Amino acid sequence: MLTEGKNGPELGACGISGCHRRALAAAREALRRAPSGARALVHRVTLNPVRPAYVYGSLLSVATRDPDSPAHPW
Repeated sequence: MLTEGKNGPELGACGISGCHRRALAAAREALRRAPSGARALVHRVTLNPVRPAYVYGSLLSVATRDPDSPAHPW
C-alpha cells in the first residue's frame, strides 16, 4: 500500500504468501512502482497468538530499486 511518509511516498506491506518465489515476485512488482532507492524486505512471519497481528521473524531477502537496472538483486 502506497502512503505518504515523512520523507515522501512509502510502500507498506504488499502481501502474504506461503511461497518464497511468489513473495519475491510481489516485492519486485512493488519496487517497480516505488521511487528510486526504495527497498523491499521479505520476512518470515507468524500470527501473533494474543492479538490479530503478524510477528516478523527472520529477514529472508532484501532488494533496492535501482533506476539504472531492470533487475533487482536478491
